[in-house]
Amino acid sequence: MESILSSISVSSNEIAAICLLLLAATRIYMQLIHFRFEELPISRAIAKRLGQDYVIQFHKTGFYLSLGYFLLFAPVVFF
Repeated sequence: MESILSSISVSSNEIAAICLLLLAATRIYMQLIHFRFEELPISRAIAKRLGQDYVIQFHKTGFYLSLGYFLLFAPVVFF
């Protein structure tokens, strides 16, 4: 039976999944050490146009997406 998670185990997708998993883990780690994403040059440029609240919400959404990707695909890649 084909499912959404079983398609990741195909060898051509495995390297991409591991790379994206490492990026997600790096993003989660940066959040845990309280990295100030608002001080990045791109964040400052966005804040000038759209406001600081938008930048904070943008980075919070990125954290939740990374966390979700890690929780969904780490078990498939490692087990």
